[in-house]
Amino acid sequence: MYNETNILKIAADFSISLDEMINELDASGFHIQHGQINISRENGYKIYKILSENRKELDAGNNHKTEIEMNSIRRLKHYVKNFKIFLDTSSLLDDEINLFIKNIIPILKETNGKLIIIPQVGMELEKHANESSNRQLKEKSKKIILILNQLKKQNLIEIRGGFDESFADNVFLSVFTKLRINHNLLLITKDKKLASDIENLSNITSVKTNKVINVRTVNRYGFLSKHNISKNIIKDGSNNKGIKISDKKTNNTKHEVFKLSTKVVEKANSPLGILKIPINGDVLLSGKGLEIKLISEIASGGEGVIYDTNTKYLAKIYKKDQLNTRKFEKIKKMISIKIENESICYPQDILYTKNNEFVGYLMPKGKGKELQKTLFINQLLQKNFPTWNRKNSVELCLTILKNIKYLHERNIILGDINPMNILIVSSKEVYFVDTDSYQIEEYPCPVGTINFTAPEIQRKSFHNFLRTFQNEYFAVSTLMFMIMLPGKPPYSQQGGESPIDNIIKMDFSYRLGEKTNHKTPIGQWRFMWSHLPYFIKESFYNTFHFEGLNNKPENRINVDEWIKFFERYERLIIDGTLINQDEMALDVFPKRAKKISKFNYETCTICKMEHKDSYMTNGMCNECLKKGEHYPCENCGKLIIYSNRQKLIQNKPKYKTCYECHDGTRKSYQTFNCIDCHSSFSVSNEEYKVLKRENRRIPNRCKNCDFKNKERIRKNTTVSKNINSNNTQKNKQTNSGPYNVLNNALTNFLNFYKK
Repeated sequence: MYNETNILKIAADFSISLDEMINELDASGFHIQHGQINISRENGYKIYKILSENRKELDAGNNHKTEIEMNSIRRLKHYVKNFKIFLDTSSLLDDEINLFIKNIIPILKETNGKLIIIPQVGMELEKHANESSNRQLKEKSKKIILILNQLKKQNLIEIRGGFDESFADNVFLSVFTKLRINHNLLLITKDKKLASDIENLSNITSVKTNKVINVRTVNRYGFLSKHNISKNIIKDGSNNKGIKISDKKTNNTKHEVFKLSTKVVEKANSPLGILKIPINGDVLLSGKGLEIKLISEIASGGEGVIYDTNTKYLAKIYKKDQLNTRKFEKIKKMISIKIENESICYPQDILYTKNNEFVGYLMPKGKGKELQKTLFINQLLQKNFPTWNRKNSVELCLTILKNIKYLHERNIILGDINPMNILIVSSKEVYFVDTDSYQIEEYPCPVGTINFTAPEIQRKSFHNFLRTFQNEYFAVSTLMFMIMLPGKPPYSQQGGESPIDNIIKMDFSYRLGEKTNHKTPIGQWRFMWSHLPYFIKESFYNTFHFEGLNNKPENRINVDEWIKFFERYERLIIDGTLINQDEMALDVFPKRAKKISKFNYETCTICKMEHKDSYMTNGMCNECLKKGEHYPCENCGKLIIYSNRQKLIQNKPKYKTCYECHDGTRKSYQTFNCIDCHSSFSVSNEEYKVLKRENRRIPNRCKNCDFKNKERIRKNTTVSKNINSNNTQKNKQTNSGPYNVLNNALTNFLNFYKK
């Protein structure tokens, strides 16, 4: 029997995911039931046959590949057939290596070719996997080692070279020098210095050979491209590899940073006495001695009031109950380091009354509308940003991430990351507000939002501890998720528990391959998720799922890594890769799941949406065929659906009665007259069968009178019981009276006489 592991093996043999395999089989008419674990050996052979035949047809027609892809495949086949192909460590750790392996495996199997790995590369990967302090490098190395082991089991990898050298670069130079006389050689590397040294072996004239040495790098499509090797590469024998001498001036100016603290400030927190809170028209003094006039109130919140001023800045004036020594000390600490970022409405100067009383601070003006009230609601998005698409959403993610990175570089933890504290003007212009709550050194961020709070700090009082960057990375990931699935928190689900419980349990619902808890919110959210590139979905899954690789605080994806992921996403949009795969790829609110290139799609004549042809019948999708007209049963009034499938496909007539009435279970057996109210009532066939089965007589009263009669009997029975109880009590009292002996004697005499 094939178990789930064997199914995965079949998918691996054809270099596709399990999800892709199931979809492909679905389109070919072979259906695997959802959640099915075991597949018979016979069905396993059928699956191999279907997938093999599909690939033969694809190879014969190549209708789904562009001319560029076909040329890239032909070049790859040429290299596999005519060259010995080596991979170095840098190429194996490249972001696109998985795509390259997927492209080359079918060619290796077809030509009985092999990739060559030297032992030193394996040792370098092992060292990264076990000892590296860089978490991303560590995880990448582990994944690559697993992939290489799988390829070795399939006999697609050859180990070549000695163990006597310490450095891989030396081994490559040694091996290529020996083999170049008799073999064409190809090195795949990202290391430009090594690439230059290997190519220079072709210039050695002391030994003549007609063999070729090529050096290539993996491009974004998973194929091979030439290196652009600069002449300006450092060759001084140092360990710096591939460093270009650039004419551009680099900005190495160091910025000031806050210290990182581990304990909340221990100073006493006392209220600040103040006679009067400033209002419109009042004049205050800044810490620099400037007169600041409050012109007009702009907004009001729980902590204070925002005013426009006679300067380019806004003023935040705290309410009386918010003025305390800790807040004053924190604002002083915040402005001790200059933050020069127009997107961050950060405290610039302290405000005092003329009596030298602390009342608030000055900050830059923010523009735009709350993220919560724009992007997250479709109608408001259409109103405020009518041309917004997924490219804008990705740009917005990058804009926000780069501003968060700016703060993190200065050891500032935002703490209360949420869409109400971010204002949007465009995808490339945003403003962070409510910045006085940020965590600075020993001063914690005292507020937070459930959906953006990491599992390990849920249900904690934010006043009493300092957040870590790892706590913050969870909030950052949540914000990215809610931008790409507008307004939907990652732990929202069908029939789930409370948001806090879902977060603590890390019960993430969105599917990655076959991994799902089947609670994914229905409708557009699934469509939005399906249109995300796989590497973005994988990153979210690994962050939010209890089995994910990045679910632990120490392993969470940081801001720099998210920037790389979304820059890669942006490139796929700009170069047209995604839109060529699916014309709905840029829709913020797509109306269907992402297309898969190997399937054919049709437009439903009813809903006008595209669906896989396997879900269509006579030009109509299955969902539309389930829908139809609702009307009441003429007999019992129950609602009946006359589906589009019955009407348009099966050509069935519109029934007048429901199924139960139609098959006779509700049809009348006989009509009777009630003996009480004399109205007529019916006994159905179904009721008659029950009476006969239970050996009961047919009722002679209607249901209403029968109920009243039963109530009357119940009341009479209750009254009789009460009378009998009273009589019994009286008899007891009589028997206990003074004539008890005489009465008993008389009763005994009469009984004797009767006998």
